[in-house]
Amino acid sequence: MPLILYVDRSMIRPGQAVALESAAQSLAQTVRAGPSRALWYAIHFSEDRSTMTVTHLHADSDSLEDLMDLIAPKLVPFRALLELEAIDVYGEPAASVIEKLMQKTRLLGGTVRVHGRVADVAAIAGEAE
Repeated sequence: MPLILYVDRSMIRPGQAVALESAAQSLAQTVRAGPSRALWYAIHFSEDRSTMTVTHLHADSDSLEDLMDLIAPKLVPFRALLELEAIDVYGEPAASVIEKLMQKTRLLGGTVRVHGRVADVAAIAGEAE
């Protein structure tokens, strides 16, 4: 199974943790209610509430692309609440997905890094590749 793991990290702007938590919960509700095929979607705050990390897991590149299309219209308000530092994608996303991730960085800051798979043990699928 060609799983794709998405991880992004952001610095929370001073005094914006409460507003960002509310916006993050709204975004998660959009994902929950929408046609997302993500296997996992979560938003995490550091203990001191200075950083936010978003993680999601996808069965394929199309799933990640669909999720990016779903959330893109909801991202503009996040500019005032955080500064995106980096998006790391583990797996092999399509070029169209990488472009959507670059669009997100143009809006919120940060960089995109893609990490290709070298080896794995596919415990989820129950077999090694």
